[in-house]
Amino acid sequence: MIERIAVCGLGRVGKPLLDMLRYVGFEAVGYDNDLTKTVESDVDTSDPARAVQQSQAAIFIVQTPSRSDGSFSNEYLEDALTRFAASAENSGKHDYLYIIGSTTTPGSCDKFREIVGNNICYKPEFIRLAEVRRDLLNPAIVLIGSKSKQAGDQCEEIYRRITSAPVKRMTLIEAELAKITLNCALTIKISLANQLHLVAEKLGADSSVIMDAVGCDPRIGNAYLKPGSPYGGPCLPRDNRMFRHVAQSVGVDACLSAAADQINESDGIREKGVSYA
Repeated sequence: MIERIAVCGLGRVGKPLLDMLRYVGFEAVGYDNDLTKTVESDVDTSDPARAVQQSQAAIFIVQTPSRSDGSFSNEYLEDALTRFAASAENSGKHDYLYIIGSTTTPGSCDKFREIVGNNICYKPEFIRLAEVRRDLLNPAIVLIGSKSKQAGDQCEEIYRRITSAPVKRMTLIEAELAKITLNCALTIKISLANQLHLVAEKLGADSSVIMDAVGCDPRIGNAYLKPGSPYGGPCLPRDNRMFRHVAQSVGVDACLSAAADQINESDGIREKGVSYA
């Protein structure tokens, strides 16, 4: 059973994740190569070897910046994985578990196996920036992608201690696609509401009254159907662009994602000044 976990990357999600793991009873340590990020821990958080020595698994919440074509750069994530893998090899920890929480370009995790082997999982966090701690403890689903059943079982065991939410198991690339598709679905719902808002405003109708009625249908639901606000934040816009990039790379026209962005960026929506995130 995994009891000791390292969190690699102590930013807006990594630090709350570290706190949450400690709160639910894990022995969690933090690592970040940025020396200005310190945590209350008995390890040097800038030394991956010491972080590995104090843990059986690591969760990587490392930035994956967007490129101009919509894909994500794995530069920082690959560097972190390489550091941890070298430390695990030197420590004889051949069963060390690597859990990727960063958003990645689909297909990336299969390539990461060249660095860390098959003991790798993809487990993204679905959070709102205003509710990071609440969403970490109360996710709607636990999405786990893995190559090895043993690695997937170990990852699931960790998250079963945190939440009773449904666990969805799949391959690495399926999980990567599921993550960005879920956020694309949210952008499409938001843009649908905003498209109605633009039309209703011209006709003198109240779009919020209309969407309140539409959302009563259980096939649709009220979540993210508030008209008038654009989507923003670190995930929704770039995951939507990522889906378009992936679709184009295999010859598919992601017209729904393109339309969602077009509506989101229209003047009548942007001038509202409030964003979903």
